[in-house]
Amino acid sequence: MRLPPDLPPDLKAGLERLAHGVPRKAVAERAAAQSCTYRGGGGSHRIVTEADVLAYAFARLPATYAAAAAVFNATRGSLPAFQPLSMLDVGAGPGTAAFAALLLAGSACFLFNHGKAGRQDAPPTREGEFALSVTNHNFLDVVIYLVHDGQQTRVGTVTGSSSQVFYLRARLLGMGREIQLLGHPIGGQAVARTETLVVQPGQYIEWTLETDLARSSVGVY
Repeated sequence: MRLPPDLPPDLKAGLERLAHGVPRKAVAERAAAQSCTYRGGGGSHRIVTEADVLAYAFARLPATYAAAAAVFNATRGSLPAFQPLSMLDVGAGPGTAAFAALLLAGSACFLFNHGKAGRQDAPPTREGEFALSVTNHNFLDVVIYLVHDGQQTRVGTVTGSSSQVFYLRARLLGMGREIQLLGHPIGGQAVARTETLVVQPGQYIEWTLETDLARSSVGVY
């Protein structure tokens, strides 16, 4: 299978949904300002708001996707037997290379836990621990917090379009074993929030963050 250079329809439709109600002139002006920053030697640290992210996606995601597709096509042509088991997407914006890899190689499907029937296998835990598995379908990095007994503890950050497992001490479950999870996207205003979860030591939590954080889902196993 060769990847076409154009964005896949689902990804293109996702961008259109994100831009719904936003004047295209404003997006273009912000994208032009970002280009000036890059030409002046600046970096992406100035991309901090949702409007910045949207402008970056419209201006750079299509070209980056096309470049990644060309690289993957060339790799497949030169090394037809090459079947990577994992991939680290660094410096390709909002997971752009990961999107291309997902379409090209079934071995990359672990990034979104696709290709598995039902929930994923339980992560191994040691005595006195529980595991939190977070799959982030959002373009933005999300900082994860755990709330117990009225206290909020920072767990860690899950980068955009990636998955991560955290191993946490059972004391964070509190006296009543009742917790809540919060997800704060870096550069975004929406917050992901679970209902109250009852968790026992040795169990694990599987939290899937969607592009629309309000549609995220969670389970305890």
